[in-house]
This record gives sequence, C-alpha cells and structure tokens, in this order.
Amino acid sequence: MIAAAPIILLDEVENAGIFKERVIEVLRGEGKAVVFVTHDPLVSLLSARRIVMRDGAVERVIEPDGREIAALREALRLDGILRRMREQIRAGDLITGPVGA
Repeated sequence: MIAAAPIILLDEVENAGIFKERVIEVLRGEGKAVVFVTHDPLVSLLSARRIVMRDGAVERVIEPDGREIAALREALRLDGILRRMREQIRAGDLITGPVGA
C-alpha cells in the first residue's frame, strides 16, 4: 500500500515502538512526501520542514537552515539512551546504572 501512495501520513510514529529514525530514512529513500504528526523533538528535527499548528490553523512553517544541527545531535544521543532503556525494560532487565551515551 505504501508503494502506491504518493503521500504518507504518520500520526505519532514515536509511539509505535519502532526505530523512528529508520522509518524516516526508509520513507525518504522511497521518494514519498511524508507528513508526520508529532510532539517528539527528534522527529521534528529530522524533518525537512515543520508546520506549526495552533487552534486548527497553520501558524507558521519552519524550514531548518542548519542552525539546529547541535540540537539534532543531542536529541539523537538522548534518544539512543532512552531506546536502550526501553529495550532493557522490555527484556525484563533492571535499570541499575547509567545506560550510556
């Protein structure tokens, strides 16, 4: 179904229990227009363009110009820590110390 769709709409991809960066990478590789509805800073920072909505209307459109690269790197680092914690918890492990960067 995705192969035939010219536009793909994903709502809160971060809640699907999947590797969101990989999903975004694969969809970009397909040359599709992808619209993410998200509150996740990492998904937002990985996007080529952000549409800010307020009260059901477009408030503004943000086209990143590279100034957010440090924020993206930090979001990726923190997301990696949380991902490892999720994996440990799902495996039934205790989180007894730092998970690392």
